[in-house]
Amino acid sequence: MGLSFLVPAFFAALAALAIPILVHLTHRSRREVVRFPSLRFLDQVPYRAVRRQRIRHWPLFLARCLALVLLALAFARPLLDRVGGVGGAGAGGTETVLLIDRSYSMGYGDHWQRAVAAARAVTDAVGPEDRASVVTFAEDASLAVEGTSDPTVLRLALDSLTPGAGRTRFAPALQVARQLLDQSRLPNRNVVLISDFQNQG
Repeated sequence: MGLSFLVPAFFAALAALAIPILVHLTHRSRREVVRFPSLRFLDQVPYRAVRRQRIRHWPLFLARCLALVLLALAFARPLLDRVGGVGGAGAGGTETVLLIDRSYSMGYGDHWQRAVAAARAVTDAVGPEDRASVVTFAEDASLAVEGTSDPTVLRLALDSLTPGAGRTRFAPALQVARQLLDQSRLPNRNVVLISDFQNQG
């Protein structure tokens, strides 16, 4: 199973993990000081415990760190190979259905270039005993290439694709993938989904 990110620059936000650490290390509980005339000399005794601050309330600390990690992951927009590459299957040929999101949001920044690069990594792994299909989708799904082992055909198909203007709907693409896999006689079957997972398009 492979995982990459369309906007990896957001991982720089993980530097913010230092914030909860500093909060815990510098936090000091407020204490009410009651002065007694006969005990004023105690003010001159250093409170050594504050010199060695320790992380307290571990559940709260870990929750803060986890929240920051999840936020960075969300903004980095994961690009997920749902099942794995062609080469990750067992013995025998592999039927792979490659689903590529070409909705409007995929045209943002370098999303499309990264998506095509990820798709090429999958198709380049197709061997003589394997077959791969390419399905593009936005609001509807379209079969660009059906069941081939020819790397040239797959490469040309990917080069001809461009992002569209519709919003993202996964159901039509998954239905096409299911139909293609149900028709396959190969022992191994994969579905690879490439998307920025933005339902609004």
